Amino acid sequence: MQEPLKILMLEGLPEDAKLIEQSLKDGGFNFCIMVVEGVADVEGAVQHFNPDIILSNHSLPSSNAVDALKIIKRINADIPFILLTDAPSEKLAIKCLEEGADDYILKCNLMRLPSAIARAMREKTAKSTNKKVCEELKKSQENYRQIVETAQEGIWAIDENYQTLFVNHTMAEMLEYTIEEMAGKSVFCFLDDQGKDIALSSLQKIRKGKKIELEFRFLSRTGKEIWTSISANPLYEENVKYVGAFAMITDITQRKKVENELKLFTKKLEQQLKETADYKYALDASSIVAITDQKGVITYVNDNFCKISKYAAEELIGMDHRMLNSGYHSKEFIKDLWLTIANGLVWRGEFKNKAKDGSFYWVDSTIVPFLNKKGKPYQYLSIRVNITKKKLAEEALKNAKDDLELKERRLKESQAITHLGSWEMDLENSTQIWSDELFNIFGIRRGDVLPSKELFLSFIHPEDFDFACKNVEMAFATLKDSSFNYRFIRQDGVVRHGHSEWRFEFDKKKIPRRLYGIVHDITEKKDAEEERLKSIMLAEESVKIKKLVNELNLHSQKIENSITYAKRLQDGIQVSQDVFNQVFQSTFIIDHPKEIVSGDFYWLNVKQNKILLALGDCTGHGVPGALLSTLGCALLTNIVSNHNYTAPDQLLKKLCFDWKKTFNHNNRQPDNFDGMEIACCSIDYEKKIIEFAGMGGSMYLVKNGELMEYKGENIGIYHNYGKTVNNCGIEKLICHQIPFEKNDCIYLFSDGYADQFGGPCGEDKFTKRQFKNLIINIQQYAFEKQGQLIDEAHRAWKGNHIQIDDILVMGIQL
Repeated sequence: MQEPLKILMLEGLPEDAKLIEQSLKDGGFNFCIMVVEGVADVEGAVQHFNPDIILSNHSLPSSNAVDALKIIKRINADIPFILLTDAPSEKLAIKCLEEGADDYILKCNLMRLPSAIARAMREKTAKSTNKKVCEELKKSQENYRQIVETAQEGIWAIDENYQTLFVNHTMAEMLEYTIEEMAGKSVFCFLDDQGKDIALSSLQKIRKGKKIELEFRFLSRTGKEIWTSISANPLYEENVKYVGAFAMITDITQRKKVENELKLFTKKLEQQLKETADYKYALDASSIVAITDQKGVITYVNDNFCKISKYAAEELIGMDHRMLNSGYHSKEFIKDLWLTIANGLVWRGEFKNKAKDGSFYWVDSTIVPFLNKKGKPYQYLSIRVNITKKKLAEEALKNAKDDLELKERRLKESQAITHLGSWEMDLENSTQIWSDELFNIFGIRRGDVLPSKELFLSFIHPEDFDFACKNVEMAFATLKDSSFNYRFIRQDGVVRHGHSEWRFEFDKKKIPRRLYGIVHDITEKKDAEEERLKSIMLAEESVKIKKLVNELNLHSQKIENSITYAKRLQDGIQVSQDVFNQVFQSTFIIDHPKEIVSGDFYWLNVKQNKILLALGDCTGHGVPGALLSTLGCALLTNIVSNHNYTAPDQLLKKLCFDWKKTFNHNNRQPDNFDGMEIACCSIDYEKKIIEFAGMGGSMYLVKNGELMEYKGENIGIYHNYGKTVNNCGIEKLICHQIPFEKNDCIYLFSDGYADQFGGPCGEDKFTKRQFKNLIINIQQYAFEKQGQLIDEAHRAWKGNHIQIDDILVMGIQL
């Protein structure tokens, strides 16, 4: 077991002695300690206690540390001596260091003491090693090299011409060289001009037989300054002839840095104390300040706090901030505040408080926790700024912004109704802004092109182009307001009639700064005028035509309204997503009709503890497809209500029969293929069995990341199924029996998803193969997220291309 470090402490203050001893314990030292109070006891203590190191206060009874150091060095010059001082004194520190002290430390920075002791003991060891090296040098050069190579300090030997004979690895690494690079080089190669002068003077002293100890600065390979503590001795041949010098070198760069920082710290301390007082004065004068204990009880408020809260300081101190609670902030907001500051973090935010008279005020708050040695808050400083006027202004600004947005929205709607677009040009930088309706008038999209005069002229009809250019050039030449009519060709090639007007806006110096105007699509007006001129003699007929047009528009609107209403009816007939979520663990439904109403449908029912599920894709889309899909839902519901069918193949056979009966009762042409492709399944949670049958439709089952496809018959349901279905063997319709486990997933879908054109070229179908791969690749995501990813993949594939069919995809997690 390692012997304890014997420490002699010269300290007249018992309290300081305890602090120093605790610092050594915190540093992990195994030590025994003797404490003496004055110089008179030093000599006896050194002789009897035989300490490894001595720690001394700078001030001792009837003496000081310098006197004690002289006595100690006289008895044993090799004992490390560290000065401990209450306040930085350069004179005392320099005096002690000159007398042989190894280091000095401020008592306010005792955390440095363990490392200083460790370094002093290393230097003591190094000095001892130096003596041994010189003695062993005569006996064995190889033993000498082993010692110096393992030394923790740098070792450097030079000849009488100052050329490097030897350096150890520590020395070479200290200067960022290799041993081979330093060998044979002059010691002056590693110094700047100032260092060369100092080194030459010191080496001349060594040549005269003197031992040199000094702090010295080297330059590393990369130009860094390396501060060192050097203990150098002359080397003699047979104790007579000077043959060079040997030095033990310690890197004290970090210590020098700390010493410099200490000087700066001392200088800045007084300035900071003054600044702190100034800050407090400024803080109290400009801010609303309060201090609370760790429980939130107010211990201090300044005058500004009392002024804004309308409470006296006596009413506030001893209370907490709940007396100012306005009720505006949620419990979660308050909880987050306390959680933040209780963890020692600064909280910043805006707070609405209630004053004593019931009025409300807003403050921008910063709450700073003050932490104890354990890192726990013991009090909180709250600095607030009154932002009531700002919050009122923000509210007014928000209301104004909302009002402006409403007006802008109404303006856009008005422009769209009247086909009137607006624009403005900044004449200083020639930039233009066009309204949405102006882009619509020319048939282009915002963002595809940059608005400009040239863009406007590019749409002018070739026969009107010169006339339009002349009007524009004349306007800019004369700076006069102007207007003219013209024809223009939209992006889609349609020829329209337009009317443009503009106005110049001038500054106080009559310099034009802005040009603004309108473009009015007057095609309807122009057509009406031309029609009026052509039909003067046919006024009565014109009235009839206009009446018919109005009626047609009215009927068109009624039809559109009816289709929209039919969409609501169709959505009402189909089971909602909420019902699916009640029946199954997780579901998603992606339903994108090609038009307003869809020819795809999904159907859900429960019969005899079995969940019946179907997804159909009717021929056509829009209104015809919607009628067929509505009929499909109705027939399935009627079959389940009036029969005990729960097997999918039975349901589909009955559906075929009822479908034919519905369509053929009026002897429709048998070659008309109005019908559907359908996938149907029955889910029995008790037996853990899925029954599946399909006519043109398929089902995917994903179990443990593996996708299995169950295909239906390669036939659909049509009203003439007697011709197409019986011949294909409807009586042999296969009903798959499929066991399942919890979290297995099934997917039903129409062919619109896989048949959608898109991709990079826009000419490829998505295909069922890609659809399968997509389902497999998204299995690691939550089920609801899978629906989102499938929908996003479709939209990305389709891009700006036209949707070619109704799209319906349904996923269910069992």
